[in-house]
Amino acid sequence: RNRRVAPVVVAADLGWTLCGHRAATKVTPDNPTRGGDPLNWAEGHSACAQTLCPQSVGGEECGAHGYDTAAPEMRALFMARGPAFRKDGARLVEGVGQGEARAYTGQAATNGAGSETGAKNWESKTLAFDNVDVHSIVARALGIDLRAAALADGSPPPAVDGKLSDGLADLLFDLGAGGARAAASSSGGRDSGGGSGGDGGD
Repeated sequence: RNRRVAPVVVAADLGWTLCGHRAATKVTPDNPTRGGDPLNWAEGHSACAQTLCPQSVGGEECGAHGYDTAAPEMRALFMARGPAFRKDGARLVEGVGQGEARAYTGQAATNGAGSETGAKNWESKTLAFDNVDVHSIVARALGIDLRAAALADGSPPPAVDGKLSDGLADLLFDLGAGGARAAASSSGGRDSGGGSGGDGGD
């Protein structure tokens, strides 16, 4: 129910993709719009794999946009480094059995690193939070209190859906980084932000 979303939306199941007729052609001086033959589906389909699996990366790394955001495969990787963030290289994981998220460090965080089995093992455990929370995370890392901030013309910043929870802030930020951590404590309250289905926290 948003003016930017079409009345009918078609999404492919995981493992499948949809290619239009424009996928078969490239932008050239003679064809600046990449227009293929709209009546010839085979023409577009023949270049679909080339478009999604470019030879520049060996033809093995494939990807496409537009899948259901609830799918774990649609999660992005979140990595942060800076004076406001913790310095121990922690891997944030969902609370397995404990009901709350935890931070693994040292050998516990690198167990199985570099192996396909290890990657699959960590995939189901890695902490996830919503994309809309990234705005609040970056603001707090910079020491910006969003409630008191104002744009150049004096107007308040646009409202955002994401709000950083105290629990996620404690996992992300260096407790000894006075300014940033103090800003996180004073501007947050008991928000709701550590949900699943968004960026993978690391």
